Amino acid sequence: MFTAIISCNQTLAIMLAHRLCSDLDQSADDHALDLEDSVVLVAGLVPWSIAGAVPLASMGAPVAASMALAIYLYAVPAWRLLSGWFAARGQARCAAR
Repeated sequence: MFTAIISCNQTLAIMLAHRLCSDLDQSADDHALDLEDSVVLVAGLVPWSIAGAVPLASMGAPVAASMALAIYLYAVPAWRLLSGWFAARGQARCAAR
């Protein structure tokens, strides 16, 4: 989220997040899914980002109404955060036994 807010560009946000988080995941596939479900979608939620501003300007839609209706852009990162948290919590419980 931080890289999308600063960069104002979806591509630059992806490159920055990849640089910052490339050593956290175990495989390249997991890393690609994490980038897709976080940076790619969150960049569209930043109103001054190109990923959010260009589609809104081309439709002539107000920013407030369009961003409030972007349920998919909110739901996928939230789902990934919650599912990752519950998976880590379950692994910690199994390790404690």
